[in-house]
Amino acid sequence: MDSQTSQPSLRSRLSSNSFLKHVLTLMTGTAVAQVIPLAARPILSRMYTDQEFGLYSIYMSLAAAFVTIGALRYDLAVVMPESDSDARGVVKLASRLALCTSALVTFGMVIFAKPLAHLLGNEAAAQYLPAVGLLVFAMTQISSRQYWLNRRKRYKEMARNRMGQSIGSTGVQLSAGMVAPGAWGLVLGSLAGQWFSALNLWRLTRSETAPQQGDSAVRMAKEYKAMPLVNGPNAVADTVRINGINLMTAHYFSHGVLGQFSQAWQLLQMPMGLINGALSQVFYQKLSTTKRGQMFAVVRNAILRSLAIGAVPFLLIWLLAPWLFPFVLGNKGAHDWTLAGRIARALVPWLYLNFVTSPVSFLFLSVRRQGTMFLFALFYMAVPLSLIYLRHDSILETMSYVSWAMAGMLVIFCLLSLMVAWQYDRGRGSREDDGSHVSPGEKLGMAEENVEENEAGSIDGVTRH
Repeated sequence: MDSQTSQPSLRSRLSSNSFLKHVLTLMTGTAVAQVIPLAARPILSRMYTDQEFGLYSIYMSLAAAFVTIGALRYDLAVVMPESDSDARGVVKLASRLALCTSALVTFGMVIFAKPLAHLLGNEAAAQYLPAVGLLVFAMTQISSRQYWLNRRKRYKEMARNRMGQSIGSTGVQLSAGMVAPGAWGLVLGSLAGQWFSALNLWRLTRSETAPQQGDSAVRMAKEYKAMPLVNGPNAVADTVRINGINLMTAHYFSHGVLGQFSQAWQLLQMPMGLINGALSQVFYQKLSTTKRGQMFAVVRNAILRSLAIGAVPFLLIWLLAPWLFPFVLGNKGAHDWTLAGRIARALVPWLYLNFVTSPVSFLFLSVRRQGTMFLFALFYMAVPLSLIYLRHDSILETMSYVSWAMAGMLVIFCLLSLMVAWQYDRGRGSREDDGSHVSPGEKLGMAEENVEENEAGSIDGVTRH
C-alpha cells in the first residue's frame, strides 16, 4: 500500500488538531514579536548606553512588580466562567482593580520619586518613576483582554496584537534614539507599545465585554477568591526574585552594570524562551494524559531530553559570548558591551538548568502539589538575593556565585520533581481526571501564561507555571 495513502499528511494532521494549530499560531506571533526587538538590538545598543539601559531596566522592573498584584490575579480568571456574563464580571473586576492599583502607584511614585531614586543609587531615575503607573495599567489591561480573546479562541488576533506591540515599541525606541538620546526613548517606546496593545485589545473586545445587566464584579471576586489566595503567593515570590535581582544590582553596583546584565539576560532568554515555550506546551499535554505508574518515567525522560537538547547551544554560548556580544552590540566608548558577554558566560550554568526544569514545573500543578512548589520558591527567591547582598565586590564574581548556586537549586528541583512523580505513581497527589476537585485557581494555574515576558525581563520559569 502506498505510504501517502496509508498515513495522513502533516498538513491534514495539523488541520484536524485544533489545539496544535492554536499553539502554532501563538508561537508564530510570539516568535515574530521577539525577532523584531532582537534584530533591532545591535542598533539600539549603539544608540543607548549601558547606563540608559540600566535606568530602563529599573523602570521595567518596578512596573513588572506591580503588574503581578495589579488585578490580584483575577485577570487570569477570565477564561474560567462557563457563562459570558460571569466572564464579563471578571473583566470588570480586573479592570477596576488595575485602575486603583495604577492610580496608587502613580501617586506614590510622584510623591516618593526622589527618595526612591536615591535608594536605587541614581537621582536621574526620579524623572521616569511617575510613568510606572501608566505602564502598570496598560499591562494589566492587556492581560485581562488577552484572556478574553483566549476564551473565544481568537488566537490570530492575539498573535497580530503581539506583533503590533513589538513593532510599536521598537519603532518608537529607534526613532527616539535618533532624535533625542537618553533613557526616555526606551521608556516612551515601552509605553507606546503597551498602550497600543491595550487600546487595540480594547477595540477588539469592547462590544463583547461591555457591562450588561446581571454582570457582577463583586460576586466574581468571591467566586474566584482562589486566584489571589492560591495563585498569588508563588507569583509574589517569583516577582520578588526577578525584580529584586535587578534592583539590588543597581543598588550595589551601578545602573551601567545593570544595563550590561539586562542585555546579557534578555538576549539569551529570548530565543531560549521560545524553544522552552514549545517544550512546555508539549510536556504539559503529555502530563495531562499520563496515568499513575508512568509519571516517573515521563518526568525522567523529559529532563534527560532537555539536557541533551540544550547541551550544544549552551556550550556554544559559553565559548562565544565574550567575543560575540561586543561584536554584535558594539565595543567602543560608552557603547562597549564586552562586560555583557562575560556576564552571559557566567550565567550559562543557571540558564542551562533553567532550560531543563522549566517544562517540568508543570508537574506540581498537574498533581496538585503547589505547597511543595511554594516552599521551593521561597528558597529559590532567597538564595540569589542573599548572595548579592553578601558578595557584591565584583559583578562577574557575584553572578558566577549566583549562577552556580541557582544551578544547584535547579538540580535539587529536578530531584524534587522525580520524587513527586514517584510519589504520584504510588498514590500521592491527585488530578482533575482522577475525580478529585480542583479549584479554579489551581486549574487555571496549569494553563497560566506569563503575559508580558518580552521587555519586563523574566528571570526564569521555575515558579512562574
